Amino acid sequence: MTDAFDRWIEWANRPSGRRAGFASEIYATVMSLPQEDHADQQKVNPAVEHQAELSRTGRTAWIYLNDHNNGTQSSPGVLDE
Repeated sequence: MTDAFDRWIEWANRPSGRRAGFASEIYATVMSLPQEDHADQQKVNPAVEHQAELSRTGRTAWIYLNDHNNGTQSSPGVLDE
């Protein structure tokens, strides 16, 4: 049986035009890790399991930000006029 790390590595090694159909929860969790940890099975699997546990218990919230406004960076809660 494949784990989250195996699925991540298989997906990441596909050509960029063939990367559809990957679980967003795994992708977001791996991308939240430092770059050097993306290829570390001992870091990826526990991080994905931790995120899954938080999701199961209702302790997560996804916040999507568009942090650029007319080419200038903004912060959450700050409205540039």
